[in-house]
Amino acid sequence: MVRGGPGVLRFACMDGDATVILKRTVDAGAPDAADAGTKPIEIPRQLGAVRLVRQIGQGGMGVVWLGRHELLNRDVAVKFLLNLVADENDPGFESLLEGARAAAALRHEGLNAVLNADVVDRVPFLVMEYVDGPTVAQVCQRFGKTSLAVARVLLAASCEAVAELHDQDVIHRDIKPSNILLTRDARPVLTDFGLACWRSAQALGTTVDGVAGTPAYMAPEMFERTVSPRSDVYALGVMAFELLIGTVPFDGSLAEMERAHREDALPEEAVAQLPPSLAQVIERAMHKNPMFRYKTARHLLRAFDDAFGELDQIEVSRARGQLELSTLISRTQLNGGDDDSADPRAGLGGTYYDRLGTLVSSRKRNPEESDPSGEDLIERVKEDRACLRCGGSIRGEPLTGRCPNCLLLIKLTIEPGSAPASAAGSSKGWAPPESRNAAADGTGRAAGIPADSASTPPVVTSTGKETWRAALRRLWNELLGK
Repeated sequence: MVRGGPGVLRFACMDGDATVILKRTVDAGAPDAADAGTKPIEIPRQLGAVRLVRQIGQGGMGVVWLGRHELLNRDVAVKFLLNLVADENDPGFESLLEGARAAAALRHEGLNAVLNADVVDRVPFLVMEYVDGPTVAQVCQRFGKTSLAVARVLLAASCEAVAELHDQDVIHRDIKPSNILLTRDARPVLTDFGLACWRSAQALGTTVDGVAGTPAYMAPEMFERTVSPRSDVYALGVMAFELLIGTVPFDGSLAEMERAHREDALPEEAVAQLPPSLAQVIERAMHKNPMFRYKTARHLLRAFDDAFGELDQIEVSRARGQLELSTLISRTQLNGGDDDSADPRAGLGGTYYDRLGTLVSSRKRNPEESDPSGEDLIERVKEDRACLRCGGSIRGEPLTGRCPNCLLLIKLTIEPGSAPASAAGSSKGWAPPESRNAAADGTGRAAGIPADSASTPPVVTSTGKETWRAALRRLWNELLGK
């Protein structure tokens, strides 16, 4: 929602047994304070087949509640649009209906499905598919900028979802990390179709009623109430910049951001940190003139594919990005969102090792429970070691894990008798454990194995067929006790 500073609507919620109280408040001095009203809105907890459970989100346009659809026996998300009134005099309500119709007509794995739209006590609401996971914004707030591999996964999925909208002549108008949910299996889902509208993908721009969107991601023409698929392309470019740099390119008051989107170039220091191929794509996606941007999200998707294709594929592989993203999602859920002090045992998720590591961290924060001389419950590489495949450091990595750079199993590097770190760092490739561990002692036996061991078959050299036959005969006689 564009209204910022003193004009932002704030919402407060209180719930009872049979009803839910939604209280809408406006800052003192806001220009719309007299019209908005502060009278609490009381609605039934049971909305048809959906029973409201608890509030799970809050934004500039309203609040989101977790609901239970009792007929379908599934969880749903119910979004109340508290800044709209179901009245023919409210132009925003007609826009809501248009957005709801646009979203309900689409089915795609990357789009949050709208299951129903209705009005209760003049408050419009949407019933949507419930995604049990954090948003991209929450992950970025916790861990900062993403790696190239994670950015590739997120941008590919986001562009694909928006491309589906553009293929159906729908413009989203509010693309940003907080509107992209992440499922437990690391699948990005684009949501919040409250501002979506039907527009031809062929048009360079058409006029809409009112200025709407999030200023940090709005294309220059949107401040003049003109939108097109290229406006969504601009927002995707801003999101790409934020994922790779860690901040949005322009910030400040509404007036400052509007001027920056119209006039300012991207910060040179930030662009210099980007790979040239990606910097070129982002700069074109965020061109001030929509005519010079990519035509639709489908064209932007191809451009990103080509740009990432020019980079080191080990560093930007989709498999690596998917694995890293899954880890970030698990760690975000394990730590209770943005609260570092949250009890990690509440709602544990992720892998066994993630849960175990979280419990260990929690114990170490409590001096009474921590063991000052104890070892971590997860065994890790304590000395400086270099990965046998890529030469990168694996110090501190779990013995049961993989190299963070090339994903080689750690145990293949720390196998007993393997080459020291200095030698491994210069290794050109990985060698089988038997070739690394076997010592040439003249008998063909591995170092440390007694020559007269009756429990271990002798290891013989390839000096001829007779040697093999003699060895097999001797082993057979030993098994028979002869």
